[in-house]
Amino acid sequence: MDFDDILEHLGKSGRFQRKIFVINAAMLFTFPMMLFAQVFTCADVQHTCEASVQQYSMDDSSNNNTLNNAYRHTSECFIRYYKTALSNVSQYNISTGYNTAELQNGTSIADTSTCSKWTYSTQYYVSTTVTEWDLVCDDKWLKQLAFSILYLGMLIGAPTLGSISDRHGRLVTIYVSLFLQSLFGFLTALSPNLIVFLVCQFVVGFAVPGILLTAYAYGIEWTHPAKRATVGNMLAVSCAMGHMTLSLIAYFIRDWRILQTTISILPALLCLLYPLRVLPESPRWLLSHGHVNEMNVIIQKAAAANKKHLPNSFFYSCRQLHQVSTAEKIKSNGNDGRKYNVLDLCRTRKLRLVTINTMYNWLAVTVAYYGLSILSTSMAGNPYVNFCLSGLVEIPAMLAPIYVLNRWGRVKPIFAFCMVCAVACFIATIPVGGEFSYFITAVAMVGKFTAAAGFWSIYIHTSEMYPTVVRNIGIGVCCSCARIGTIVLPYTFLLTDIFEPFPYIFIGVIICSSGIFVLFLPETVNKTLPSTIEEFEQTDWTSREPVKKVVKTLSTSEKYLAENIVWKSDYNSGGGPTSSV
Repeated sequence: MDFDDILEHLGKSGRFQRKIFVINAAMLFTFPMMLFAQVFTCADVQHTCEASVQQYSMDDSSNNNTLNNAYRHTSECFIRYYKTALSNVSQYNISTGYNTAELQNGTSIADTSTCSKWTYSTQYYVSTTVTEWDLVCDDKWLKQLAFSILYLGMLIGAPTLGSISDRHGRLVTIYVSLFLQSLFGFLTALSPNLIVFLVCQFVVGFAVPGILLTAYAYGIEWTHPAKRATVGNMLAVSCAMGHMTLSLIAYFIRDWRILQTTISILPALLCLLYPLRVLPESPRWLLSHGHVNEMNVIIQKAAAANKKHLPNSFFYSCRQLHQVSTAEKIKSNGNDGRKYNVLDLCRTRKLRLVTINTMYNWLAVTVAYYGLSILSTSMAGNPYVNFCLSGLVEIPAMLAPIYVLNRWGRVKPIFAFCMVCAVACFIATIPVGGEFSYFITAVAMVGKFTAAAGFWSIYIHTSEMYPTVVRNIGIGVCCSCARIGTIVLPYTFLLTDIFEPFPYIFIGVIICSSGIFVLFLPETVNKTLPSTIEEFEQTDWTSREPVKKVVKTLSTSEKYLAENIVWKSDYNSGGGPTSSV
């Protein structure tokens, strides 16, 4: 008997499991709000220099020529003053720093000065961090720093919270993450200056993986294998719903402090409505740590809620299951019983090449996914509608791989997703105006759809390539590389001042090259997953058998993904990093 047999006795979709699903969906619903809040709280706002028109005259003591009728032209970052010359002036020097110019009657002399105060448009935003702290012009990079600090928190939070999840349980990690998100979300709204804002956003980013990974896995661990793919997709859809809801809330609440306070209430409500003692600990975690009696108590409660009767002999079988699980855990470390670490990914040439290739692919699809999400608000049209659409396209993008990867394998669909995304990005660079600009926005949404589809597809493909003994480590290294990409990504937006389409070209080039590199990775559909590095080396990856219509292949990889990859710590017992989205 294994734990799936226990779930069979409890019922595939009983009342107890449905309750856990709803709570987990609510937790994952809050995740994109905290992750993408900066899209609105740190939104760029149209602005111009604030300066009063000056009328004055100046005398040149040497030439007795007079300049008057001064007027000014303002831009986003500079004020340029023009002064009409009433008579011929030769090399007119203004001691205040004005440019020296040779003027003829009727020409002008110009002076350019930088802004110290700005006027902001209120068409879409009443208040943002940009307008409150003047994060424009020379300080524009500080806004991008806020994005990078958030993603840096995620990079550090994933291994830390993953370790807590493995050592102290799923629920502790989930509630710590919810508490940190809510508390520092409120503190973000109260930030008196940018430094406090950045510190608070770092902690919010630190807590995000605890919800994204642990809460998702917690729901999957209570799900019967027959329902696991459906539940997994529905939980992912709840993330997309949170993405869209954020744009709706931001549409009605256009003050960044009130918006930040509003979205921070949701994690706090979950902590109050479902305190730690209400939800049961993950039975799989309890079983793997030898807490068999606690697991039995939880299973009895679940059986009662589902109106199922379990015989006493059933709980004796649970103790035997713990002994088998312990033996399998020892076996999973390899036949020699040793623990593996990140250096084992470089042990053989073939494994090194796969790791380098996959790391780059993860970085590329993650940059495309997050980059197009953030850029959606700067496309033609209403920024709130565009951001909502970017979340809406994720729903079919999460469902498409289920059919496509079974029908055409792994490599070809990922290649196609990357290429379509690249083409969409390149089309988005075409300078157009009027109604045609909305067509460009639609094309960019196609790019977001394929980026999201590639994001989920490469996750499954990677889990099937690595041998069991280093699979979690390999996934973790790739995720860490992807997170580094998101830290660097915001600074590419600064180059729009030099060349406006640069972010789209950057994303297009990187995702196009990723698609080409995918072709050098092995096809894993209908292949037996290797258990050891030796089996990985001996596998004939070059054999491309005709893809049969086998539905079980993807569900098997999804089962492994849900049980062993998504919810494991970022560092396994041997010290290797694991996954984070």
